[in-house]
Amino acid sequence: MAENLIPMIESSYGLDLRGKEEQLARVLGKLCEDSGMDLDRCTSTGLHKLCDAAVEHMVVGESYFLRHREALEEFVRHTASMGRPNVWCAACSTGEEAYSLAFLFVQRGIEDFSILGSDVNPSAIRRAREGVYGRWSLRGLGDEARLLFDHIHGNLFRVKDRYRRNVRFSIGNVMTPPEGVFIGISCRNLFIYFSDSGISKALDIFYQRLHPKGVLLVGAAEAPAVNRLMGNRFVPSGVFVFRKASPIKNVEAYPMPHREDAEGIIPRTPKMAEMTRHTAEEAPRIETPAKPAGEAPKEAKEAVPLKDQEDLVFERAKSMADRGDLQGALEILTSAEKVDPTGAKVKFLKGVILMDMGMHKEAAESFKEAAYLDPSMPEPRHSLMILSLQEGDMASAQRHGRLLLNILKDLDDREPTLYGPHVTKGHLRKTASEPF
Repeated sequence: MAENLIPMIESSYGLDLRGKEEQLARVLGKLCEDSGMDLDRCTSTGLHKLCDAAVEHMVVGESYFLRHREALEEFVRHTASMGRPNVWCAACSTGEEAYSLAFLFVQRGIEDFSILGSDVNPSAIRRAREGVYGRWSLRGLGDEARLLFDHIHGNLFRVKDRYRRNVRFSIGNVMTPPEGVFIGISCRNLFIYFSDSGISKALDIFYQRLHPKGVLLVGAAEAPAVNRLMGNRFVPSGVFVFRKASPIKNVEAYPMPHREDAEGIIPRTPKMAEMTRHTAEEAPRIETPAKPAGEAPKEAKEAVPLKDQEDLVFERAKSMADRGDLQGALEILTSAEKVDPTGAKVKFLKGVILMDMGMHKEAAESFKEAAYLDPSMPEPRHSLMILSLQEGDMASAQRHGRLLLNILKDLDDREPTLYGPHVTKGHLRKTASEPF
């Protein structure tokens, strides 16, 4: 029965669940068991309600504040230059991105703006409206957390009224958009679940809902697909920002150039290729300069240790990922793995990037490899604990939490972690110590 519902879900939501029939069948079985519904005897209305509930369980809604800040700031700059900002934050999950945009507008001195966040998941929208978050949603904020939040108690923080008053939330599907015209639309990390036809349909909707000079923000993993499918509806206006094109008669997508590499086919327009040109050859490496003719041989310089090379690769890839260029960072890390397959830091960062791209199975494998290569490194074990929590696997989360506490027992809580200087080992210890 699950395979028969996949076309209905794709038509209504744009989601491509082909290849996920077994997961969908498990979700449907659990929903029917909980509700007492007989799947084989469902009416059309009942099936649509069941699909609504199934979509809530199939789409991962994990996010955090100021995620890929540089991309958000680029989007805010565009929207702030066109008068009173009016933004639709599509597929907003539990509201972190909508409130992040509000924070960035206020930081630019803009108090008069409007942000609408929508999501298909009613429980996510309830949380967004409450505006209360745990420490994990605040990871990496540092001192700015005091500007954004009021501390309630324990590990709970509420978004300040200053940032909440111009943000509203509603239950909604991208394929049935809200009324009105928006200067900006942000839709990040949703198209990774869509088929090409679903992405193209969503781009049609965004085109219709955008102001003539409006802009669209998408995620790092989705920009190549948008470049390939946008046709003459949008033009690139940055790495992940697309500007609405002039009025058109035909919005049919046209094929774009692409290249093929070890990671698979990555669609790119020539402009996109130039903006995100980070190939394996750019990874830090040691080169020997050519010796002028007749020059006496010199004593060979000592080679840079692999550990130092790994640190160089890690910092460069992390900088690229922080700017939102996940694909470029992933290419550098994959190239570095081929040179030195024992680099635990490289494998950890690769896992973080894969996790941000929604590829949780691949991320878990990368974290496991990092934990195996360096059992004393707490970050991979912490990430495995978080992934297990997101999957609802409490037993695995508890096991990873115990292992994490064992790693941290002799470490200084004030020491920074690989997540960044604002996330200390004390933060990891506190997360692992909380009851699941």
